[in-house]
Amino acid sequence: MNCEIKSKICLSLKSLDNINLEELSERVENLEFRLDYINFNDVLSLDNLQKYKRIILKISEYKQIVDTINLIKHSENIYLDVDLELLEDSINIIEDGKNLIISKHNIDLYNYTEIISRIHKLSHINNISILKLVFNEKFNEKPNEYWNRKVLTKLYQDIQGISKVSIISFIEGDKSSFSRIYSLFLGAPFIYCGLDRNSLTGKGQLTLNEVYKYLNLLWSFEKHN
Repeated sequence: MNCEIKSKICLSLKSLDNINLEELSERVENLEFRLDYINFNDVLSLDNLQKYKRIILKISEYKQIVDTINLIKHSENIYLDVDLELLEDSINIIEDGKNLIISKHNIDLYNYTEIISRIHKLSHINNISILKLVFNEKFNEKPNEYWNRKVLTKLYQDIQGISKVSIISFIEGDKSSFSRIYSLFLGAPFIYCGLDRNSLTGKGQLTLNEVYKYLNLLWSFEKHN
């Protein structure tokens, strides 16, 4: 069970202090390094990166795309996560979407189809790996888990009808933390979490221990019912 859980977790890091990649590889298969906090050269100098299925570099500015674009061409496990707006300004330097994650945050319920249309305009980029769509708290007008699951299911169905890439989609905010877990049951390849409460990188993000706790409970329940 733990092997299955660790494949579904991406630990998001904004600091390299006291990080033991050897130990973490026993609990997660994916790591995200936030380049708005961490220098990517420091990331590449780390040992044991090869132990992970995905090393995701969360890009924060155009120069970082220029500096890192060749990495995804020559690496099997290094991915770039680029915000949609930044990608639209960088279309001339990205031709192959291998190991590319396109992100859009703070999406409102009423414009998500417009976001997909913008992504379609990037059709010259081949083989995009993952589409990450994060809806804002205003979307969550009825903060209860049943409503979250019902609406998020419809969103996945609508999005998958437009785009065939892998999708990670959830609602931000503390009231909608479980939408991150539920996205796995809708087909998301993994979800993001923080190492502890002091190192979370998103509103409503769960800690690594919390994700293990909830997934163990849910999958145990699913197995026996």
